[in-house]
Amino acid sequence: MNQFVFIFLIGAAISAGIFGKVTTRGAQLVKFDRRLAVMAVIWGVCALAETWLGHLTGRWILSFDLRERDIFLVHIIAGALLVVAGMRMLFLAFERKALVEHRMDEIDVRHDAILGIRLCLLSLMAGAALGLLEYSLKEVLLVIGCMSVCFTAAGYFAGRAYGVGLCRRAYMVSGALLCAAGVLVQLPGA
Repeated sequence: MNQFVFIFLIGAAISAGIFGKVTTRGAQLVKFDRRLAVMAVIWGVCALAETWLGHLTGRWILSFDLRERDIFLVHIIAGALLVVAGMRMLFLAFERKALVEHRMDEIDVRHDAILGIRLCLLSLMAGAALGLLEYSLKEVLLVIGCMSVCFTAAGYFAGRAYGVGLCRRAYMVSGALLCAAGVLVQLPGA
């Protein structure tokens, strides 16, 4: 599989998870203002930072003297990280949670930034998997950063327009893509 296509698949999965969370916040908004752009950039920066840290962790693990048998284990670990992140998103999709109706006049930057840090932990796991697979850091950061910013802004607008109904679907898409990526890593040529 082409490396860029695989990185795009991971970026889409991470961004779909972010989109799902942000739709719930967008559904609570009464109006949009310039803080929306600030939040989109903050979520993008959180995803970038955690992906970068994960990538560095994956590369650090590879810096040890690995034998041929260990390279096979690296692929297993990378796939397991992606599947675990995917399973987490699927659990979020099927979790029964009471929806509290609460309208916000404006975006709460502090609260949304904390949500961004918490949710982007799956970026850390995906970054570690991509680092273990020795994918280009520039391509990884470019794809995940751009997609995160775009999906965050789209999530706020979609949540405001369509409500929280898209949240579970976005989590399901995210989980399915991450699980599929974890399986694709195990195939020859990945």
